[in-house]
Amino acid sequence: MYKKSLILTIALLLVVSLFAGCAKEAVQPTPKTEVNSDVVTDVLVIGGGGAGLVSAITAAEEGANVILVEKLSAVGGNTIISATGTTASDTKIHEAAGITFTVQDHIEKTMKEGKDLPNLELVTILVKIVMLD
Repeated sequence: MYKKSLILTIALLLVVSLFAGCAKEAVQPTPKTEVNSDVVTDVLVIGGGGAGLVSAITAAEEGANVILVEKLSAVGGNTIISATGTTASDTKIHEAAGITFTVQDHIEKTMKEGKDLPNLELVTILVKIVMLD
């Protein structure tokens, strides 16, 4: 249930951001003449794409004071243009279609497509997290 609500929250944020990004004019911040260098936070997240949003939400849920910084006029980053690039393995949809795509297949494909540059431990965690029923 927690994962589904987190995914729905992120999806909602991305949809809202997409509409905000489509606005005729982006709202530009008013330049400030005075700089406050005394900002203190527990977690600073740079980038409001999918990973940044999840990081910020997770840290905030754990009680951290979070600041998220995004250079664009809307959050979403590359996740907005990823064309539903989240993959999953061993799903009921795979089973119904007669397609075998196991967790191990998923890990191996991710590593191959990443030219073995990704961290295998993190890829394994990612693949197990996105397993859908």
